[in-house]
Amino acid sequence: MTHTLDALFEPLELGPLTLRNRVMAGPATLLYARDNVLSDRHIAYYRERAAGGAAVLVSEEHAAHPSALGAFRHACTAWEPRAVGPMRNLAAAVHEHGASQLIQLYAPGIADTSTLRLDDWEPLWGPSPLVTPDRGEHVVGMGQAEIDGMVEGFATSAANVAEAGLDGVELHGAHGWLIGQFLSPLFNHRTDAYGGGTEARCRLVLEIAQAVRERAPGLAVGVQLSVDEHVGAAGITPEETGAQIAVLAASGLFDYVSLSTGSQFSRHRTIPPMGTPDAVLAEHGRRAREIVAGRTAIALLGRIRHVATAARLLRDGHADIVGMTRAHLAEPAIAAKARAGHPERITPCVGENECLSRAFAGLEVACVMNPVTGREGDWAVPAPPSPRPRRLTVVGAGPAGLRAAAVAAERGHDVMLLERDDRPGGHLALLAQLPGRGDWQEGVDFLAAAAGRARVRIRLGTAATVDEIQDTGPDAVLLATGADWERTGRDPGRPGAPPIPGADAAHVLDVEDAARRVLAGGPAALGRHIVIVDDAGEVLPIALAELLGQGGARVEIVTRQAQAGARLHATLQAPEVLQRLAALDVHLRPGHVVERIAGDRLELIEGWSGRPAAIEGVDTVVLALRRAPRDDLAVPLREAGIEVHVIGDARAPRRAAEAIYDGERIGREL
Repeated sequence: MTHTLDALFEPLELGPLTLRNRVMAGPATLLYARDNVLSDRHIAYYRERAAGGAAVLVSEEHAAHPSALGAFRHACTAWEPRAVGPMRNLAAAVHEHGASQLIQLYAPGIADTSTLRLDDWEPLWGPSPLVTPDRGEHVVGMGQAEIDGMVEGFATSAANVAEAGLDGVELHGAHGWLIGQFLSPLFNHRTDAYGGGTEARCRLVLEIAQAVRERAPGLAVGVQLSVDEHVGAAGITPEETGAQIAVLAASGLFDYVSLSTGSQFSRHRTIPPMGTPDAVLAEHGRRAREIVAGRTAIALLGRIRHVATAARLLRDGHADIVGMTRAHLAEPAIAAKARAGHPERITPCVGENECLSRAFAGLEVACVMNPVTGREGDWAVPAPPSPRPRRLTVVGAGPAGLRAAAVAAERGHDVMLLERDDRPGGHLALLAQLPGRGDWQEGVDFLAAAAGRARVRIRLGTAATVDEIQDTGPDAVLLATGADWERTGRDPGRPGAPPIPGADAAHVLDVEDAARRVLAGGPAALGRHIVIVDDAGEVLPIALAELLGQGGARVEIVTRQAQAGARLHATLQAPEVLQRLAALDVHLRPGHVVERIAGDRLELIEGWSGRPAAIEGVDTVVLALRRAPRDDLAVPLREAGIEVHVIGDARAPRRAAEAIYDGERIGREL
C-alpha cells in the first residue's frame, strides 16, 4: 500500500461501531428481493463487498411503513416481522468478514406510484397536498395520525434490524423521498409544527431518530441528505442544508450525516454520469465538517470512483468516511486491493450508468464493467481452473474478446488474441475519443491490462483470415469481431419498407465511418452541413453530433423516435448532453422519418401528422439505423473443422454490458 492511501485505512468510531477503515459501500438500489425481503442474491452481493474490505455497508432502501413499497416492485420491506430472518442471514454473512452492515430505511411519499400494486391503490402521502411533478398524481397531505404512524413504522423497522443482529440504520432523507420532502420548502408548505422554517421542517426526521433510539438503542443511526435539489431558492439549497445539518448535529441523535444531492428534478445530479467531474460534493463535505465540529461524522458520496480520490478527500478534510457506491458495484474488493498495493487491479466504474438504467426500468441491477455483480452466488472469483486446458484463438479485442481472453487465460487456457486495429477496445475505443466519453478509455485499459496479466498473447494490427487463424493451431476459436453499421438505409422502425432511396450515394456514410473520418481529419472532413439520421438511440451518433458542433459545423439530428438519444435518457446523460448540443446550435428533429436522399436534399415525413418536410444544402448524411453482426468467418472456420464460438456483437449487436457479459460467460464455460 502506498502512503498516499494511508488515510483510507485509519479506524473510525461511529457511534457504537469501530470501523476498520474509512471505506463505505454506499446504498445502491439492487432490486434483488424475493417476495420483498432480502434474497440469497442480495446476501451474496453484500458478502463479497464485506470480504473485499469495506468497513461498513449500507443496504438498498428498505420500506419502513406499509405505504412505502410501491416505488420499486422488487424492493425490500423492513417493517414486517418476516424481514427479520433474511436480515439475520445478512448479518451473519457480513460479520463473518469483519464489516458492519446498516439498513437504509425510507418511505417514498409523493415519489411513489399509487397504482403500481394491483391490490393497493391508496393515494400517495406527502407533507402537503400537491400534484407529483413526474406523474401528475394528486397527493394527500399527511395529518398527525399519518405522521405518528410513519414514525412508528420506522421505529418498528429499526427494532427488526436490531433483532436480526445488524449494526445500524440510515434514514433516507435525500433524493426527494418522504423525509426529504418534509425537509424541502419545495414540497413542504405546512404551517404547523412540521413546516415553516428549518427547525420545523427537521421535526419529522428528529422524531423518527428519537423513536429509533428508544426502540433500538444499540444501533448506529445515520441520515442521508441532499445538499442541493438544484431548483434554486424554491427547494433545498446548500445554505439550507447547512442549517439542517446544524439542527441535526445539535440533537445528538445521529452518528453520521451522509451527503448526496438531487431530487426528482435532478436525478442526473444524484447519480452523475460519464463525463461528470469526480467528487462533485467535496466542498459540501468540507463545509459540513466545519458545521458539525466533531459532533457527528460526515460521510461523503458523489462519484468517488478511485481510491486515490477517496484518500485525498479524507486527507484534506472533506469527509470522515467516503461512500463509494457505484464503485462497489463495479469492484467488491476496493479496499482489499488498495491495501495490497494493487489499485490498478480495481475494476473501474466508468459512469455509464447501466446500473441505474436497469433500476429505473424495475430490473435487477447489473454493472457494465463487472458481469459478476449480482451473480456472486453463481460465479466464483477468480473463476475455477479449467479441467481441460486448451489452445484458444480469440478474434477481436473489443470488450467481449478482451474479457473472454482474460477469463479463459486465468483458468489455464493458452490464449492468442488477434485484433485488426492498432489498439484494443473495439467500438469502446472509438467512443472514448468523443466528447464526454473519455471514461470509456479507463474501461478499455482495464480490460486490456487484465488480459495482459493473464498472459494473453495479443497481436494488434492483424486482420485475421481463415488461414491465419488456422496457423495459430487452435482447439477452438472465439469470434468477437463486432458489428458493422448497415449502409442499406433500411429503417428498423419501418418493417417491410424498402431501403431509403439515395442511401447508396457517395456522401452518405454510416456513423462509425463518419466518426473515424472526423477524428482523423477534423470536423471539416464531412463538410459544413451534416444531417445525422439516428434511429438507434445510442450514444455514438449523439457524441458525433457534439464533436461536429464543436468544430463549427451545422448539425441536424433526425430521428423517428420521440426524442433523440433514447439511451442517454435512460442513463441520465441526456440533461447535460442535450444542453451542450443546444449551446452548439445542434438542431433536433424528433418524430421524423427520411423518405429520400436526393443529392443535397433530404425529404422527410413527420411521423405524427404525415406532413412532408425537407432539409436543403446537406454536405454529408450520416446513417445510424442498425448494426449487423460481423460474423462472416464463422462458416468457413466451421467448414474447416474448427470449433467456433461467436460472442459479443458478432453474435448479436447489443450494448457493452451484454458484450462483456458474453465474454465472461464463454471464458468460464470453456
